[in-house]
Amino acid sequence: MAIIVDYPPLFDEIDAAFRVKGKAVIYSWCGDIYNPMDIEIPAHQAELQYLVEHAPNRNARRVALKHVAIRLASPLYGKMISVGAAKKRLIEE
Repeated sequence: MAIIVDYPPLFDEIDAAFRVKGKAVIYSWCGDIYNPMDIEIPAHQAELQYLVEHAPNRNARRVALKHVAIRLASPLYGKMISVGAAKKRLIEE
């Protein structure tokens, strides 16, 4: 399974039937997840924000950033970003 930041095959036919263009819809196609709106970064940013708000110290905040970035850069998401780039994207406003 891979997570692909793009529209799935046959998107035009899907949109004609369900009028989903421009809406935050995630699709499953042949075992892959298609996420054209790229909601993974904001979801992980929200998780990191929660962890940072409940972290007892600076070191715990750094560890939280590291672990969330590693997960975002993992094979589950198709290794579409490096850990370093994930860290940068996670702390962007």
